[in-house]
Amino acid sequence: KGGRPPAIADRALTRSKVIQCYVVPIDNLLIVPTTSKKLADTVTGELVRVMGSLKATTIYVSEAKASLTTRLSSYLDEVNDREGPPFGSFEVGSKCKLRSSDGRRFSFDLGADLSEAREGINEAVRVGSQIEEIELLDGDLAFRFTSDFKLKGIDPGAEPSKADEFDDALEHWKHEAGIQVDAVHRIVTEVCALLDYKEPVPTEGTEAFA
Repeated sequence: KGGRPPAIADRALTRSKVIQCYVVPIDNLLIVPTTSKKLADTVTGELVRVMGSLKATTIYVSEAKASLTTRLSSYLDEVNDREGPPFGSFEVGSKCKLRSSDGRRFSFDLGADLSEAREGINEAVRVGSQIEEIELLDGDLAFRFTSDFKLKGIDPGAEPSKADEFDDALEHWKHEAGIQVDAVHRIVTEVCALLDYKEPVPTEGTEAFA
């Protein structure tokens, strides 16, 4: 009685987060649906740890080969090299973001006035700006591709299904998840072809996930 109250140690509150990952076995592709690099690294790191013999590979491509700035400049000037159109089978959408040499970011709407966009982008590139993000299309499929090779805003182009079209919630979820996974798989496959990525040959007794 009358003494000082016991000290209460500071304790950080923890929060759990569920990430539903997907695997496309035919191409050894692991999809971690998060925009957080830290979470993606945690998931893949834990997978490698628990699998033991699993060999994980990351897709690396030459920056010069993959440069969105060079490709968009060629696209706007309607220049095709011996390897074909600058963006392969993809069409260029309307959204385009640039970053100037002093770090400022600004956007162009390629769908509004292509002639004006061509002049503005070419001038920006001439003074050191770089393309940071661009929208690409493949039929009804649309997504944004960044200069550090990230996929954002993937829209498979399919109308959302209605829950009453399925026997239960699980079947509905499987259907919608399948559409999303197919879209990501299609994009990754075509982007790898565009960037001329060559998958390393797995060593005996291991599997490779990109």
